[in-house]
Amino acid sequence: MRPVLTSHVDAPICEQDEQEYGYIKRVCEALNSTFLSDRAGDGVPNVAGLVLAGPATIKTQVQRCEVLDRRLASLVVAVVETAATGDAGLVAAADQTRDVLLVTEHAEQTGLLGRFDASIAADNGA
Repeated sequence: MRPVLTSHVDAPICEQDEQEYGYIKRVCEALNSTFLSDRAGDGVPNVAGLVLAGPATIKTQVQRCEVLDRRLASLVVAVVETAATGDAGLVAAADQTRDVLLVTEHAEQTGLLGRFDASIAADNGA
């Protein structure tokens, strides 16, 4: 086997790792195209947070991959291990992150109320 890609520490990796990296790269590209709006080319995230879930280490590798847009990487609120994939994995991820998502939602609502209060105090009608 000839080394084609290198890991984060510049050590040669095998073809199986090359295939895995290709998969991770495609996942990151899909995340970028799905969760970054392209209005006027600004690429603003259209989500408040991301939960990465699944079996094995793929989710962690996705989070660390240089292909994942840094704006999306900064929005990861949880990385959870699930034994299942598909619908069962989605349900398991939702169950495991319920508390994290509630805290995130509460913080967002608190921020909205704070901006609303500031707008009223400034009496600028915004």
